[in-house]
Amino acid sequence: MTTTLPAPGRFSTPAPTRPALPPVPPAAPAVCPVERWALRSAAHDLAAALTGVAFDEPCRPERQRALLVFSAGVLRGVRGLAEAPGLPAACDAVEAATPLFASDISAGAPRLAGAWTLVADLLAGAAGEPHEHEDLAQCERRFRAAAGTAGFVVPWFLDACSPRERVELVRTAPRRVRLALRLAEDGWLALRDAVRGV
Repeated sequence: MTTTLPAPGRFSTPAPTRPALPPVPPAAPAVCPVERWALRSAAHDLAAALTGVAFDEPCRPERQRALLVFSAGVLRGVRGLAEAPGLPAACDAVEAATPLFASDISAGAPRLAGAWTLVADLLAGAAGEPHEHEDLAQCERRFRAAAGTAGFVVPWFLDACSPRERVELVRTAPRRVRLALRLAEDGWLALRDAVRGV
């Protein structure tokens, strides 16, 4: 029995291939519940304080300075971490209203209060479920990297934690974070109280 083999053919040209798609950039990590609560509560504090000042609540120069420092720190955090439709424009409104408040409290407070109220409304959301400490430590690092100096950011982040989260984070945090907290927490709390008019 003989088998016939097909005659060798010519080499065929490869079929055209689709061009490679550009790589998909990794999605940015979602803002964690503690970060979201820190941003939202600080924006709410600013909105409430500035609304009070707009309605003739006392605002001495020390409180005005505290409002300006706190506003600048919180704005850095919002710009660095939060994403919501309309939020960039609301942050721009805060920046635009700040110089007037810095030069004239009575004239600038209503506009800055309106801008921070809009930011607080856009950030509104539940605090969410508590984190396991490994996740929380990563969130604290991201928050610190995006929101500014450790002396402002570390106490702000820990203020938003539940007591259990705070204990876990302090227990597992690097030495520099614990040092920043020890050196800066009292000053940060005094700044927040000045913003609130306490």
